[in-house]
Amino acid sequence: MKFSVLEREISAKKIKFVYLLSSTESYFLDQAISLISDYLSKGEEESSVEKDTFDSKQASAQEVVNLASTYPFLCPKRLIIVKNFDQTPKSQYPVYQEYFNNPVDFSVVVFTANKMDSRLKITKTAKSLGYLYPFNKLNEYEMPSLIKRVFKSKYKKTIDDEAAVLLTELIGINIDGLINELEKLDLYIDNKKNVTSNDVANMVGYTAVIDSFKMIKALSVKDAKNAMSMLLHLLNLHQEPPERLLGALKWQFRRLYSAKTALENGCSVNQIFSKYNVYPRQQNEFKRQLNIFTSKQLSEIYNYLYITDRKIKSTGLSPDMLLERFFCRILLSE
Repeated sequence: MKFSVLEREISAKKIKFVYLLSSTESYFLDQAISLISDYLSKGEEESSVEKDTFDSKQASAQEVVNLASTYPFLCPKRLIIVKNFDQTPKSQYPVYQEYFNNPVDFSVVVFTANKMDSRLKITKTAKSLGYLYPFNKLNEYEMPSLIKRVFKSKYKKTIDDEAAVLLTELIGINIDGLINELEKLDLYIDNKKNVTSNDVANMVGYTAVIDSFKMIKALSVKDAKNAMSMLLHLLNLHQEPPERLLGALKWQFRRLYSAKTALENGCSVNQIFSKYNVYPRQQNEFKRQLNIFTSKQLSEIYNYLYITDRKIKSTGLSPDMLLERFFCRILLSE
C-alpha cells in the first residue's frame, strides 16, 4: 500500500477509530501519526485531543484498552499510540482482538509495527476491518518526488528535478538518510528559496553532479584515457571518498540495467525516460548507452561493483586501487 492512500483518506475526512500501521521506514510511521494527530486537532485548541503513548513490549493490552474505553477529560477525543505492536506477547492479542471488533467512537488508537505476521489472527482481523496499513518500501524512481514534497512541506523551499535526482543518487532508498540530508541542505543554502543541482554538488562534493554519468559515457566507448583521467582526477585532486564515487556509479549502472530490462520487455524509450528520471540533456547519451551495453554486460558490471564494494568494506586493500581495477575490467572486457 502506498502512503498516499492514507493521505487521501485523511484529506477526505475519513478517520477511523483504529489503525494498524506497519513499515520498515520509521518516517512513514511518524508521518502517519502526525497526519492523524493534526486532523484530530485541526481547528481546535491543542487540549481538544488527549494524547497517550505506550510501548507494546511494556504495557499490557488491558491497560491500553481500558484507557481507550475511558472518556477523555475535558476534551472530545483521545489519541492513543501503541508502538512496537509486532513485539506484543501473543497472549495479549485476544484482548486487542476484542477491541478491534468493537472500538469506541471517542478514541483513535494507532498501533505501529515494523512488520506484522500475516498469519496472525489479529493481522487478518485488522485487514478485514480496513485497519491495516502496510506501507510499501519506495522504489528508487519514487524518491525524487518524495524529496521535492518533503522539502517543500518541511522547509517551504523548492528543489528542482535534477537536484532531486542527484540526492537520490547519493542517498539511495534511505528515507532516514534523506531527512538528514535535507536538513543539512536547508542549513547550507540558508535563505535561498530554490535548490539546484549545483547547490547539492557544492554541499556533498564534486563527484555526483557531473562525473558519474560522464565516466560511464567514457567506459561505454572504451575511452581508457578519459575514463582513467576522470577517476584519478577525482580521487587525487578532489579527494573524493571512494565509497561515495562507488555509490554514484552503482546508482547509474543499476538505472541502466533496469532501463535495459524494461526496454526488452516492451517499454518505449519515452516511457523509460519518464520512469527513470532521465532528463532532456541526458537522454541522447542514455539511449546510446542502452544500445551499447547488453543486459548480460550490465548485470556483470553491477555484480562486480557489488564485489568491489564488499572488498572496500571488508579487506585492507586500497579503495583507490580497487576502483582502478573495476575501471580496467570494463575497459578490457569484450
